[in-house]
Amino acid sequence: KAKRIFNDYKDAKEFYFAGEKAWKEKKVNKTAFEKMQNNTPEKYLKTVEICKAHNIYILCPDDENYPERLLETENYPLALYVRGDYKLLKNEKTIAVIGSRTPCVYGQKAAEKIVSGLVENDYLIVSGGALGIDSVAHISAINSGGKTVLVMGCGHGNGYLPENSALRKLVSENGALITEYPPYNPVTPGSFPMRNRIISALGDGVVIVEAADPSGTFNTANHALEQNKDVYVLPGDIESGNFAGSNRLITEGAIPVFSSEDIL
Repeated sequence: KAKRIFNDYKDAKEFYFAGEKAWKEKKVNKTAFEKMQNNTPEKYLKTVEICKAHNIYILCPDDENYPERLLETENYPLALYVRGDYKLLKNEKTIAVIGSRTPCVYGQKAAEKIVSGLVENDYLIVSGGALGIDSVAHISAINSGGKTVLVMGCGHGNGYLPENSALRKLVSENGALITEYPPYNPVTPGSFPMRNRIISALGDGVVIVEAADPSGTFNTANHALEQNKDVYVLPGDIESGNFAGSNRLITEGAIPVFSSEDIL
């Protein structure tokens, strides 16, 4: 409902202070209504102070640095918390690369080659910071002299997936670490599907390297299709369960690719 609200109110602050009557008129759902009742400017300022102390930049939709690609989606984040270079989010050439958390050697090498070729052509690489192909994508982008954006499904400082804490630090120094959740916000069952819409929205397209069936990558692929983005898929061994999802996506209309040149 944010787009509709911002058509009538200058910003979130004006809407908040318009009070409960205005919230009811805009049909704010019960959960959000209760959160707004229980929230206070003081709580918000505490979050701001935490962000300042940890070099976290807050981007809201009315900020000139907020990525236009996200504003084009129906349910864009009302805040982005960024560590690193937030200006990268407006990079002209951006693509998402995602895939299996337990990739085979072929999948890893293919991801490295594809990412390297995209970086050589000035593409910013976006992924979700998970184990497997996501990690390969981030590291390959940095090793190739490029920049990368890691989209988290929890707040900064949460400590989720400690195995990749070094990767997150590396990305914050060679790109941007972003999330729509406030600092220390925990992981919830719905936070990763929500995160996936940001991954797909930030890219001009989504590259899927190795996906089983079922796979979480389908969620990101579906978001990409809803956002009118191209979905590129690396074909794989028809007898490998790791590529069952990848190959099915191709039969359903995804674009098969074997190299960065195919994508370019």
